[in-house]
Amino acid sequence: MAEQVNLWVAGEDGMVEPLPRRPHVEYEHHFEEMLIQRPEMLGEGVTLVGRQLMTESGPLDLLGIDEEGKLVVYELKRGEAPRHAITQAIDYASWLDSLSYDELARRITDHRPGGFEREFDDFDDWYSDRFDEDQVAELRPARIAVVGLGLEPAAERMAHWLADKGVDVEVVTFHAFKEGDRTLFARQVEVSTDDVRRPLTSSSQRNDPVLRAAEFQAAEVYQSAFQLLARCFAEAPYKVHKFKNGVNFALPTTEDRRSNRHHGYVGPFVRTDATGHVNIFVRRAAVDACPDELSTLLESVKPLAIRTELRRSGNEAFITVDADSLEQVAPHLSKFAEAAIAAWQHEWDEWNADSSAHDPATTLSEGNES
Repeated sequence: MAEQVNLWVAGEDGMVEPLPRRPHVEYEHHFEEMLIQRPEMLGEGVTLVGRQLMTESGPLDLLGIDEEGKLVVYELKRGEAPRHAITQAIDYASWLDSLSYDELARRITDHRPGGFEREFDDFDDWYSDRFDEDQVAELRPARIAVVGLGLEPAAERMAHWLADKGVDVEVVTFHAFKEGDRTLFARQVEVSTDDVRRPLTSSSQRNDPVLRAAEFQAAEVYQSAFQLLARCFAEAPYKVHKFKNGVNFALPTTEDRRSNRHHGYVGPFVRTDATGHVNIFVRRAAVDACPDELSTLLESVKPLAIRTELRRSGNEAFITVDADSLEQVAPHLSKFAEAAIAAWQHEWDEWNADSSAHDPATTLSEGNES
């Protein structure tokens, strides 16, 4: 059972007094509105993307994306969370997992949540921009979060059992305290998978794709693919965006160089459903840069690679390779990467030239020289 939460207030005279609790009945009807108004109460970095999203089993209370790009199913209870709150959340998460990515993105896009304005009109575009060209591998399975004003013992036991078995579950309780005319709220995480995950590792280790590759006997092919792409991008101002299962080689956006944003172009990711293999993803920015070269690449490697696929949206593709087939794919992949980088460089130079021509300071300087 989680420890009771209490608050004390200290005055300037050094006297410390406990804050009295407020009963749940005074604020439970405001509970959901509070969380929508301040989604950070649900957790750091949470972005809400849905409210009462309809599923096969009924409306899902809140749907969010956490700071790591993972879907979060929030099941809210205005009183103590009962045991069926856990099963409801699992039901919703399993339904989300059954959808293809395109169907999931469409349903979120078409959904019109009440009570708050979202940051996007198209979920796929927003997610791709925010998480470096669609971090689909990290989006699901959804994390489960049951949020209430207390927790029934059976629900707590079930949540602890799920967390101990590796299900990404969290149970959060809010407590209210009275201070004059104000109500203070304390957030207590009563159950979390992070508390029971074994073996204990640092966050940097959990997010190291090299260790992930070794776990799936793909260390050799992952390192070879990484080095191949690093040689291709060596002369460009690239950044490496690292995720748990892989990386994106990314180049600065050409829309606005002042934004310091980088779009992912190409990257190797560990294939966790087949040992000894990686997926080399061609991201949207690279497809937009040279779509004809992408078609040539896919046709060239189709007889060589284990699998090639162009996403139904047409803006991403991937090639599955092992250590042997990577050697055969390498020259074709290098040619494509160099073409994408050259297209980026051309657009970048044009943007800089155009910006300089319209920069008053540059025009003044050129006039003085003449």
